[in-house]
Amino acid sequence: MNKIILYIATSLDGFIADINGGVDWLPHPKDDTE
Repeated sequence: MNKIILYIATSLDGFIADINGGVDWLPHPKDDTE
């Protein structure tokens, strides 16, 4: 069986990008490739 990891991010205003269109404030997932 495959394992699915879903990560959904949003801010209080409903958007994920900052004023400049960047998403650098989101945490970066670790590399779990096998």
